[in-house]
Amino acid sequence: MAIAADTSRVTHLIERLADGDDRAREELIRFAESRLRNLASRMLRGNCLRRWERTDDVLQQTLLRLTRRLSDLRATNTAMFLAFAAQNMRHALIDLARHYYGPTGWGANYLSDAPSVDGRSSEAEALDRQPGPEGRLDQAERWGRLYGAIDGLPDEERQVVDLVWLHDLPQAEVAVLLGVAEKTVGRRWRRARLRLHDALAGEMPLL
Repeated sequence: MAIAADTSRVTHLIERLADGDDRAREELIRFAESRLRNLASRMLRGNCLRRWERTDDVLQQTLLRLTRRLSDLRATNTAMFLAFAAQNMRHALIDLARHYYGPTGWGANYLSDAPSVDGRSSEAEALDRQPGPEGRLDQAERWGRLYGAIDGLPDEERQVVDLVWLHDLPQAEVAVLLGVAEKTVGRRWRRARLRLHDALAGEMPLL
């Protein structure tokens, strides 16, 4: 979904929000919703949290978090706003992983192979190469470490990861949004991948 055409509108909404315009807040949330729905679907794919949460559930939790935290927004353009939205979804997923797979979590203490919330059978999940119960605990921890490592990246690299990997934007479009050369985006993307790989001791595949 191309968003470069929305750049001026989103920048204007951010300016209106800074001036205290509540309607701008609502419009920014609507703009983010379709992007975040796609993002939630992608981030749950292959993630052990899919066993417990549907895409719409994660989306609503992220939108609530985003609405509460818009007052902390320091963005001045579309790219920064999208990165802010992605950060809120990462944090929502980390919270869910802790909820279900922390020491007192349901997933940690009720290790069964019952169907997931989307109604798929355990056999269908096996075809998707979902891990077993113990594996889901380990997977939740690794996903949490990945999202934490993304938060620890330098700002320029984290922004590129948010836009290229999480929002699934072409590097050429990211370059337009950031106002830099496409080669610059490519360099930041490669550096970020290497940092994440090193931070996770090679446990997660390169993005």
